[in-house]
Amino acid sequence: MAQATRMFRSSMYVTSLTILGSILGLTVQVLVARSFGIGSVVDAYFFSLSWPLLFAGITSSALSFTLIPKIAALALDDKANIGEYIWSRCFGLIIAIVFFSPIAFLLTWTQLNSLESNSALKNATDLDLLCLLAWISAGFLVIKNYLVAVLHGLKFHVLAATLSLFPYISMTLGLALLPATRLGIVMPLVAMIGGMVLAIVSGSIILFVRYGFFHSWTASIKSAVELLVDLPKAGLALSCFSTYSIVDAYIAPLFGAGSLTTISLIQRFIIGVGNLAISGISSVVIHIFIGQIHELNYTGFTRSVWIYTVGIFFGSLAMFSPLYFVSFEAVLGFFNIEMNDGLDVERLQSYVVTMIPGACAMLTSVVLMRVLFCFERGRVIGILIGLLWTGLYSLIAMTNLGLGLDSLTSAYTQSWLIVASILLVTVSLVARKEMANKLVSETQKLPNKA
Repeated sequence: MAQATRMFRSSMYVTSLTILGSILGLTVQVLVARSFGIGSVVDAYFFSLSWPLLFAGITSSALSFTLIPKIAALALDDKANIGEYIWSRCFGLIIAIVFFSPIAFLLTWTQLNSLESNSALKNATDLDLLCLLAWISAGFLVIKNYLVAVLHGLKFHVLAATLSLFPYISMTLGLALLPATRLGIVMPLVAMIGGMVLAIVSGSIILFVRYGFFHSWTASIKSAVELLVDLPKAGLALSCFSTYSIVDAYIAPLFGAGSLTTISLIQRFIIGVGNLAISGISSVVIHIFIGQIHELNYTGFTRSVWIYTVGIFFGSLAMFSPLYFVSFEAVLGFFNIEMNDGLDVERLQSYVVTMIPGACAMLTSVVLMRVLFCFERGRVIGILIGLLWTGLYSLIAMTNLGLGLDSLTSAYTQSWLIVASILLVTVSLVARKEMANKLVSETQKLPNKA
């Protein structure tokens, strides 16, 4: 009971800090627009961030899903040298980033040369510098998120969430206090890098004081190779949480102008709110499952999986439930907002409520996928499940094109309900197999008393 209380308290703290980070992120966007206006200057800023943030986001998610359970398991092993593992993987990650950097700049060069010669964006001031700083910030972001994942794995959840706020705080202060600086539009990126460096230094000092510093280049190079092999696999497994945008970009335009914007806004709203709610729980409760795996407690593990699956699904359903009853038209009227382009508010509400069960299943799948990643075999199976979701979403939507945008909203819900069910069964089967194998292995190591 005491452990559950601590877990709940930690998850609430992490969720609160994550929400604060989202608010600060929105504040940064507002301050950028206020300081530099809406035009080619700000377009260049967002253009420079497109590829770097995409790769940094995918890599960071893969690190989080793979690293947290590994660190948590090592923390339960008295013989494990956590300090050596942390620093070897950290330097291995840095080697992997340096190895990837030429490819990164090639992507940006290709993107820049794809622009029309008379494009205002291509002729924007400081575009080359912005692209350089964007990739540098992406590298620091990955390292910062590595340390954050390590801290989550060591149960320093509040500290990890606090370090994630540093870049937002630095950017907010920079834009609020120095809007007219000579750095111009590159200043937000400089502030972001400064905040991430501060977070990296702070996290490194804490880990150094607690676990010491053990490092060898042989172990780091080996770790770099493992990362370059394992992270793409994790990225494929986690693709189910992002490929909806690619499918939407292909199908939604078939339904007329504004359709892609409509479905994108709905999905960003529902997924964004849901991810904020699940952020604390998904990183904290993994320790419960790791402990039960370490103890080979399959009965307790299965019970916990069902409790959290049911709890997260119906908890998120309760969170979204007001959308079933509140009239969008009344809300828009209250704020004196008019819908343009003849968009039917009732249809918009219908799209939203159709996606809610799918969003609840998606949030449940986030935790189930984290649990699946606790097992080596589970990571391979996760790739198949990630690709399966994309295939299901595309197939269901394409076979119901006559429904218009309803084909996408219903496909989203159907595919996530199917995949969440598959994940639930898969986690139980993989856990049974791996725990049974581990039990046999440990039994064989016991001295023969005969």
